[in-house]
Amino acid sequence: MVKLRHLPAGSLPPVGEPTGVAEKDFPTAYAAMRRGDFQTAATILEATRKSLPPELFDYLLNACPIRDYALEPKITRFY
Repeated sequence: MVKLRHLPAGSLPPVGEPTGVAEKDFPTAYAAMRRGDFQTAATILEATRKSLPPELFDYLLNACPIRDYALEPKITRFY
């Protein structure tokens, strides 16, 4: 996901449906956030949260660039 942080918004991968696989969903949610689509990002994070133990979800959420958006109203509920 660190690679996504430095890409121009136009070069980000497309945002797809949540898969429930953290390795895919966290970067997808981050790409949605970079594009300003916080509702889609929240939907993806919600699906991912249901597929992981709470401690692991919290750890991953706090250990990645998604944390940059922690104050975004649609994202704050995950923190």
